[in-house]
Amino acid sequence: MPELRYVLDGCARADSLAVNPHKWLFTPFDLSVLYCRHMDLLRRAFSLVPNICVLRAGKGAQRIRLRCATGARFRALKLWMIIRYFGHEGLAARIREHCRLAQLFASWVEQSHEWELMAPVPLGLVAFELVLKLKLRMNQFASESLMS
Repeated sequence: MPELRYVLDGCARADSLAVNPHKWLFTPFDLSVLYCRHMDLLRRAFSLVPNICVLRAGKGAQRIRLRCATGARFRALKLWMIIRYFGHEGLAARIREHCRLAQLFASWVEQSHEWELMAPVPLGLVAFELVLKLKLRMNQFASESLMS
């Protein structure tokens, strides 16, 4: 989405980037996406195959690391299915709508005398809280009620 591209400014210089698709891409919570510039280093760091097996087996040992682990759920399939079903434009439309709804809600908070925004709202997250004066009055009322 061109209008949100600024969020990733500077990422081209990173060695890795982790993304949690469950925020906007409708996937289960236990799925993360990792983009890594040096996958060979990552594979070596997390390899469960002893070096002796790699030396003896040669290229064949590489295949063992690229399959789904026995008994593990195939989490990437869920994301793949979501991307196939909605497509780029469908997902972009939903993200735009979520951002629009966040802006709408933020405008309601700004118009209210009882609530205040705690941070800017560039995406789909709105941080807000009760106005301090109102909180103090509520605390005073609660403590007076306890005393009587």
